Amino acid sequence: MIQEVLLQHHLEPHPEFVEEFRGITSTKAAQKIALHTGKSTDEVKDALDVEYSARLRSGSVPMANASTFLHALHGAVPIAVASNGRREDVEALLSTTGLIGFIDVIVTIEDVTQGKPAPDLFELACKRLAVQPAHSVVFEDSLIGVGAAKAAKCNVIGMTTDPVVEAEAGNIAPGFDCLDVKITGQEFYVQIKDRILK
Repeated sequence: MIQEVLLQHHLEPHPEFVEEFRGITSTKAAQKIALHTGKSTDEVKDALDVEYSARLRSGSVPMANASTFLHALHGAVPIAVASNGRREDVEALLSTTGLIGFIDVIVTIEDVTQGKPAPDLFELACKRLAVQPAHSVVFEDSLIGVGAAKAAKCNVIGMTTDPVVEAEAGNIAPGFDCLDVKITGQEFYVQIKDRILK
């Protein structure tokens, strides 16, 4: 979506520039775009929010095996979503993809003072789940999100093939289909290929 938005604002969507938008809040994205267009941040943010909401309503597809993975955890391990997105958009995405029933807690940009890369979203999610950050695992697809999870003292798995995210996260899986879960008592283990995280 960001590539099309940049083109609408007559900005060249170079891959490096597009990557700067991954995981940031719509306010931060609007500020970046406004710097290059002469439009106000509020005007750009409103347009971004409308476009993003419309795309979510038109249908989204979850990552491969996400539903199976969440089903394996559901009821045994508390699950949260911590997003820089607006609550209405996050809930719409989770509903559209059929994943909302697996989620115990949803934390969005409206719930915190600072979004990612600050740790606030993950800290609040852990607090609402009554889980210590060191006993949690965050699945994150952006460098900004990985940094926020690490700042919150959570364990992190980068859900991407991006080597930059892997270097920061320390663990990487290109998709949920590369993960296995084992639950024993009150502990759960996530296996990525040949590695096991506890």
